[in-house]
Amino acid sequence: SVPGSAATLLVESDDDWSVASRLQFEDSAFARGLRVDFGRTAENPLDDTLPTDLVVARYSGAAPDVSGWSLRGTGLDSVHGTFRAVDGQILLSAEKTGFVVIVR
Repeated sequence: SVPGSAATLLVESDDDWSVASRLQFEDSAFARGLRVDFGRTAENPLDDTLPTDLVVARYSGAAPDVSGWSLRGTGLDSVHGTFRAVDGQILLSAEKTGFVVIVR
Protein backbone atom coordinates (compact mmCIF):
# COMPACT_ATOMS: atom_id res chain seq x y z
CA SER A 1 0.00 0.00 0.00
CA VAL A 2 1.02 3.60 -0.52
CA PRO A 3 1.79 5.57 2.66
CA GLY A 4 -1.10 7.86 3.54
CA SER A 5 -3.57 6.02 1.32
CA ALA A 6 -6.46 3.89 2.53
CA ALA A 7 -6.93 0.28 1.56
CA THR A 8 -10.12 -0.83 -0.16
CA LEU A 9 -12.15 -3.96 0.57
CA LEU A 10 -14.22 -4.85 -2.52
CA VAL A 11 -17.53 -6.48 -1.66
CA GLU A 12 -19.55 -8.36 -4.28
CA SER A 13 -23.29 -8.28 -3.66
CA ASP A 14 -26.70 -8.68 -5.22
CA ASP A 15 -28.91 -5.63 -5.81
CA ASP A 16 -30.54 -6.15 -2.39
CA TRP A 17 -27.14 -5.79 -0.61
CA SER A 18 -26.85 -9.58 -0.05
CA VAL A 19 -23.13 -10.28 0.18
CA ALA A 20 -22.07 -13.08 -2.19
CA SER A 21 -19.11 -14.21 -0.07
CA ARG A 22 -17.54 -12.89 3.11
CA LEU A 23 -13.86 -12.62 3.83
CA GLN A 24 -12.54 -14.25 6.99
CA PHE A 25 -9.80 -12.29 8.75
CA GLU A 26 -7.66 -14.08 11.33
CA ASP A 27 -5.81 -11.96 13.89
CA SER A 28 -5.67 -9.04 11.45
CA ALA A 29 -5.07 -5.36 12.00
CA PHE A 30 -6.59 -2.82 9.61
CA ALA A 31 -5.73 0.65 8.45
CA ARG A 32 -8.05 3.15 10.11
CA GLY A 33 -9.22 4.54 6.76
CA LEU A 34 -10.29 1.27 5.15
CA ARG A 35 -12.95 1.74 2.44
CA VAL A 36 -15.63 -0.90 1.88
CA ASP A 37 -16.60 -0.62 -1.79
CA PHE A 38 -19.63 -2.36 -3.33
CA GLY A 39 -18.45 -1.39 -6.84
CA ARG A 40 -21.77 0.10 -7.93
CA THR A 41 -22.49 3.25 -9.95
CA ALA A 42 -25.52 5.52 -10.41
CA GLU A 43 -26.39 3.44 -13.48
CA ASN A 44 -26.27 0.18 -11.45
CA PRO A 45 -27.11 1.09 -7.82
CA LEU A 46 -27.85 -1.12 -4.88
CA ASP A 47 -31.46 -1.21 -3.65
CA ASP A 48 -32.42 1.89 -1.67
CA THR A 49 -33.75 -0.23 1.21
CA LEU A 50 -30.70 0.26 3.38
CA PRO A 51 -29.36 -2.60 5.50
CA THR A 52 -28.96 -2.75 9.26
CA ASP A 53 -26.29 -5.09 10.67
CA LEU A 54 -25.31 -6.60 7.30
CA VAL A 55 -22.39 -9.00 7.76
CA VAL A 56 -19.65 -7.90 5.32
CA ALA A 57 -16.77 -9.95 6.79
CA ARG A 58 -15.84 -12.21 9.68
CA TYR A 59 -12.84 -12.15 12.00
CA SER A 60 -11.16 -14.25 14.66
CA GLY A 61 -8.96 -13.08 17.48
CA ALA A 62 -9.20 -9.56 18.84
CA ALA A 63 -11.95 -7.36 17.44
CA PRO A 64 -10.53 -4.97 14.82
CA ASP A 65 -11.02 -1.22 15.13
CA VAL A 66 -13.52 -0.52 12.34
CA SER A 67 -14.55 2.93 13.60
CA GLY A 68 -12.73 4.70 10.77
CA TRP A 69 -14.04 2.52 7.93
CA SER A 70 -16.12 4.16 5.21
CA LEU A 71 -18.70 3.01 2.68
CA ARG A 72 -18.21 3.55 -1.08
CA GLY A 73 -19.62 2.38 -4.39
CA THR A 74 -23.30 1.95 -3.54
CA GLY A 75 -24.53 3.89 -6.57
CA LEU A 76 -26.80 5.84 -4.20
CA ASP A 77 -26.53 9.49 -3.23
CA SER A 78 -25.85 10.53 0.35
CA VAL A 79 -25.47 7.12 1.98
CA HIS A 80 -23.22 6.71 5.02
CA GLY A 81 -22.08 3.44 6.54
CA THR A 82 -21.37 2.67 10.18
CA PHE A 83 -19.28 -0.42 10.88
CA ARG A 84 -19.09 -2.48 14.07
CA ALA A 85 -17.05 -5.54 15.01
CA VAL A 86 -19.21 -7.83 17.15
CA ASP A 87 -18.83 -11.52 18.04
CA GLY A 88 -16.60 -12.40 15.09
CA GLN A 89 -18.60 -10.43 12.53
CA ILE A 90 -17.99 -7.06 10.90
CA LEU A 91 -21.40 -5.43 10.53
CA LEU A 92 -22.52 -2.58 8.27
CA SER A 93 -25.51 -0.36 8.95
CA ALA A 94 -26.23 2.13 6.16
CA GLU A 95 -28.29 5.29 6.39
CA LYS A 96 -29.16 8.33 4.32
CA THR A 97 -27.23 11.47 5.23
CA GLY A 98 -28.04 15.12 4.83
CA PHE A 99 -30.78 17.19 6.34
CA VAL A 100 -34.42 18.00 5.72
CA VAL A 101 -35.91 21.48 5.82
CA ILE A 102 -39.63 21.67 6.45
CA VAL A 103 -41.27 24.96 5.48
CA ARG A 104 -44.80 25.69 6.62
